[in-house]
Amino acid sequence: LTPIYRTSALLKVEQKSQSVIGAESVSTVLGQGYLSSAEVVLMKSHRVLSAAIDELKLGYSITPRYMKYIGAAIASRYQGEGLAEPLFGLEEYAWGGEVLEMDYFRLHGALEEHSTAWKLVAGENQQYSLQNASGEQVLTGRVGESAAADYRGSRIELSVNTLLARPGQIFSINRPSTIASAESLQGKLQVAPEGGSGYRDSGIIRLSMEGPDPRKITDVVNAVARNYVQKNIEDQSKEAEQTLEFIEGQLPDLKAKLDEAQRNLQQSRQGVETVDIEFETQNALTQFTEYGKEISELELKKEDLRRRFTESNPEVEVITRQIERIKVKRREIEKRLQAVPEREWEFIQKTRDVELATNLYEILLNKAQELRIAKAGMVGNVQIIDKAGLRPWPVKPDKSRIRQMGLVIGLLLGFAWLYVRHLLH
Repeated sequence: LTPIYRTSALLKVEQKSQSVIGAESVSTVLGQGYLSSAEVVLMKSHRVLSAAIDELKLGYSITPRYMKYIGAAIASRYQGEGLAEPLFGLEEYAWGGEVLEMDYFRLHGALEEHSTAWKLVAGENQQYSLQNASGEQVLTGRVGESAAADYRGSRIELSVNTLLARPGQIFSINRPSTIASAESLQGKLQVAPEGGSGYRDSGIIRLSMEGPDPRKITDVVNAVARNYVQKNIEDQSKEAEQTLEFIEGQLPDLKAKLDEAQRNLQQSRQGVETVDIEFETQNALTQFTEYGKEISELELKKEDLRRRFTESNPEVEVITRQIERIKVKRREIEKRLQAVPEREWEFIQKTRDVELATNLYEILLNKAQELRIAKAGMVGNVQIIDKAGLRPWPVKPDKSRIRQMGLVIGLLLGFAWLYVRHLLH
C-alpha cells in the first residue's frame, strides 16, 4: 500500500472594524463566522489556486520519450552524470539523464480552456522546437530566452531554462486546461475554520492536504497560503484605490457647494447686523445639523458600497436602515424649527447648509489622506500563523491496525481449517 502523508497550515483572519470609507463592516454586523466562511470559499477559488499552480509549475507535466516497455525502467536506474549511452544505437529515445525544465509555459486564448498535448524536440546548440500533438511545428526557441508565437487564435509563451538531451530527442508535455488544474487541486485541499463551535470568535482557518509525496503537498499548501495572503493584500489595496478615486471625484462638487452655501449666507447677512436665536432653537439647530452630518456620511458610504455590491447586500441594508432612523429624528426637529420667525428660519437654513457642507468636505479630505497612508502600508487582514511543515511519517495506512486485522483473520482461518478437518474425520 502506498503511504499517504498529511500536512497543514494555520491562517488568522482579522475582523475588520471598518470598511475603507468607515462604514460598519459586514463582519461586525453578522459576526466573525460570516467572515471565516467567506475566507474558506475564497481560499479555494480558482484565482488563488491558479496562482499557486503557476508558482509551483503544476500546470503541466513533462515526460521524456522512452522506448516502450523497458525504456522508463532503464532510465530510472541511471545514476551517472550527463546522458546515458543509448542502447542498441537508438538515440531518439531517452535512456537516463535527460532534463527539461521550464520557467513558464503559458497559453492565452481558447487553448487555455482546453487540455492540450505538445512535443518539445531538442535541437543543436541549445535550440528547440515546440510541436503540437500531430507534429506540426508551432514555435522555435533557445534555452535561456523567451519564445512566443500565435497559434490558432491563441498566444503561446514559453521559456526553457534547462535542456539536457541529444538532438532529436522528444519530450511530451501534457497541459490540462486552467479550470481542470484548479479543480483538481481544489478537490485535494481541505479548508475549514478551526476550533469547532468556537471558530466564530477565533477566525482561525486550517489549510491541509494529503498525498503520497510529503514535500510536494507541503510546497502546495504553503504556496496556496502565500498566494491567498497576497491576493488579500491586492484586493484591499485595490478597494482603497477605488474608494480614493471616488472621494477625489466628489471633492470638487462638494467644494463648489460649500462656496455657494457660504455666498448665500453672506448675502442674507447684508443689511442685517444680527439675528437673535433663542437658546432652545440654537440647541435644536445644533442637533439638526449633527443629524444632517450623520446622514451625509452614511449616504456617502452607501454610495461607495453600491459601486461594489447590490442593494440586497447586508452592509448596504444596514446603512439604509441607519439612514431611515436618523431621518425620522431629523424630521421631528425640523417641524419644531419651522415654527420660528421667517427671517430667523431663513438664517437657520443657510447656516445649516454651510455647516453641513463644511463638515462633509472636511470628512472627505481627512478620509482621502487616510486612504493614501493606508495604501502605502497595506498589510491585509489575513496572516499565516503556522506554515506547513514536512512530516516524514505517513497517516495512512495504519500499519498497527493492519497487523491487528491480519492477526485476527489468521486466527479465524486457523480455527476454520481445524473445524473443516474435524468434519472430514
